[in-house]
Amino acid sequence: MEINPRPPQYRTSDKTSFAYVSARGRWSIILTGALDDVQRALLGVTEPTQRLEGERIVAGIEKLKDEIKHDEPLTDIAGYNKQLEELGTPTWLDMPWLYAECYIYRFEQSPSACFL
Repeated sequence: MEINPRPPQYRTSDKTSFAYVSARGRWSIILTGALDDVQRALLGVTEPTQRLEGERIVAGIEKLKDEIKHDEPLTDIAGYNKQLEELGTPTWLDMPWLYAECYIYRFEQSPSACFL
């Protein structure tokens, strides 16, 4: 018997949960905003190395949006290996919401690792 059992996790597949709406609407809005910001910033970039880096970031965000939209399995991000293994083979639209939410922000914080 656990002394402090964990409460059930919000799941992105639970239609009665805010996690369901978040995974299908809010994440797209957040990622689209990030994509727009990077694309606007790229308009003034002339240095080839910076331009290439920006284009890789754009491609990575577009790929992430597509993976979420099509409910694909999560790809690994350094530092999430163990947690991802413990979850089995989660997909974007059927997984613990908090993990998915944090994964998106972690993904955005490590663009050089994720977009190369």
